[in-house]
Amino acid sequence: MARKPRIEFSGALYHVYSRGNQKQKIFLDEQDTKIFLKRLLEYKGEYGFILYAYTLMPNHFHLLLETREVGLSKIMQGLLLSYTQYFNLKYKKVGHLFQGRYKAQLCQKESYLLELIRYLHLNSVRAGIVDMPDKYKWSSHNDYMIAYSEIVDVDLGLGFFAGDKNFSVKKYTTFIRDGMKMSGQGGFYAASDQHFLGDKYFLSEICGETKEKISQEKLKLCDFSDVWTTIEKTLKVKKAEAISHCRNTRCLEARAVFVNLCRKFCGKKSLEIADELHRDPAMVTNLNKLCERSFQKELAKVVEGLNSKLKPDPKCPK
Repeated sequence: MARKPRIEFSGALYHVYSRGNQKQKIFLDEQDTKIFLKRLLEYKGEYGFILYAYTLMPNHFHLLLETREVGLSKIMQGLLLSYTQYFNLKYKKVGHLFQGRYKAQLCQKESYLLELIRYLHLNSVRAGIVDMPDKYKWSSHNDYMIAYSEIVDVDLGLGFFAGDKNFSVKKYTTFIRDGMKMSGQGGFYAASDQHFLGDKYFLSEICGETKEKISQEKLKLCDFSDVWTTIEKTLKVKKAEAISHCRNTRCLEARAVFVNLCRKFCGKKSLEIADELHRDPAMVTNLNKLCERSFQKELAKVVEGLNSKLKPDPKCPK
């Protein structure tokens, strides 16, 4: 069965988790952990994501990050491939270092960000490696304690506790100590390929993001006949009228919407559109600008008409 594509959008918060193949260790010495963090910092600089927390364990790691323009798949593909190449070269190994595809839990920031930071920072305590998170070197916990990090955006994380830096560190410390009295929360593990951590409203919002992306991808498959049929139904203008030299507002509106929709959503080139309309490419450019300026409401109606043909995701709440 083909793998489902991950849901990705700017501002998405992910709890990312990956373990070594067959549970083997992925960090054999201190240099390995330093190299992983170095590569993580490099990709953070290149792709501009926000890193709220991390924990590196002997045979797995956790990251809590928020994407910007670049999606999670590209970030993780680069990071894991880069580290695997380093590891295999150093230890004279071949093949996969990590066990299958990394796990990614899409999370509701407002409700779960702080809990996830605590969950990651107490991972070494739950595993019995140390009795206090301060004693574990390979997590961002101590970065939060000193309110500074080269790699983690601790200011943003601490900002969820309080506006004042010193006070926020005190509140964070208390928050961690309270967490040590609680039992482990296994639900934060991304056990499936991808699942969500949030309430029904968050899920509904995510489904909206998904349907919009699906719609945009489907629109790219539309041909001119699909667009004309929807324009005729929605704007009540026949194709023959729209491509004629009729100059009334209705025909001009239909031509402008046709051009803008085909260029923006359907991926058609100006020369193709010009040929369809029997007009000069320069006129296509003018019609496109006209739609952007005057006919956005009409454009939205036609786009909605095309999207209505798409079946909604049955997993999304109604």
